[in-house]
Amino acid sequence: QRLIQIGDRLERWDGLDVYIDVLAGQGALPGEIAYIHGKSLLRQQRYQDAVDVLEEVKRSSSMYHKSMYLLAVSYLQMGKYSKSEGLFKTLVDDSTAYRDDSTVRDLAAMNRGRILLEMGDVTKSTDAYQHISRNSTLFEEALYEITWTYVRNADSASDHLLRRKEYEKA
Repeated sequence: QRLIQIGDRLERWDGLDVYIDVLAGQGALPGEIAYIHGKSLLRQQRYQDAVDVLEEVKRSSSMYHKSMYLLAVSYLQMGKYSKSEGLFKTLVDDSTAYRDDSTVRDLAAMNRGRILLEMGDVTKSTDAYQHISRNSTLFEEALYEITWTYVRNADSASDHLLRRKEYEKA
């Protein structure tokens, strides 16, 4: 784990795969190692490798939910928007208690809203932002993004009344 952290800090990962392969040769990587390795692979822009590592994290691992978040980010970076959005939705809907659960849920909701907007589903996009708690550090950013979602929707409306209604919502 420490070698991966050092490699990330120095942005030098040469030779690191040898050590990971030794650990992987003893069975599945422990969840904590798989999580930090997947995170490192994301930094290296090795998205498919990150997917391969993160998909192996067991639900029983304390790092499962954070690993699923990184998996969703990996899919997003690969342009697999539907898969990414589905994972973010699963994280938002999962009520399991774990370390940093509210932060992971809020980040997942933000990313889901952004993806849905890019996919053209404005209604679902604004609904996705509603899962962010008023106490969240992301709440103001979510409000800002919802506002611009309505503005974007208004700008694309051909009907004058619909345009006005969307601007009023914004």
